[in-house]
Amino acid sequence: MWCAEGFYPLFGTPFEVPEGRPDAFAVPSLENQGVQQLVPEPGALGGPEALRRELHKMNREIVFQYIDLMATLTESPGLYARKLEEVRTALMNMQYLLNTLRPAQSRSALLLAMEEQTAEQEEAIRYIRKKIVEADEACKVGLPSG
Repeated sequence: MWCAEGFYPLFGTPFEVPEGRPDAFAVPSLENQGVQQLVPEPGALGGPEALRRELHKMNREIVFQYIDLMATLTESPGLYARKLEEVRTALMNMQYLLNTLRPAQSRSALLLAMEEQTAEQEEAIRYIRKKIVEADEACKVGLPSG
């Protein structure tokens, strides 16, 4: 396994796992992957809404480039390599943006799971308390007064 050897694969390229870093498996920058950066750094975008808009722009760009690639393949098939590389670059930029959302997505999923567990536990506590009250009342009714 590559991770045990100090490397991990990303898009078929091995990347070194830095020693003693808690974020060792963070996605490397596009520059480190040898890919032209078409999008601003996620931190420079300002927030989730801006990141969402950037992802929509990248999606439209990829569709446009795909259509352009298909047109190139029908008109001059010998020139497809450059167009294919443009599509690949756009896809890798979009994947990079999506990967920057993963920590926030994980936190949200964890928070939701914890809220659901808390609600289930509170419901179980209410049920137990109700049964305790019912048992106390049954004991009082069953005891002779005297």
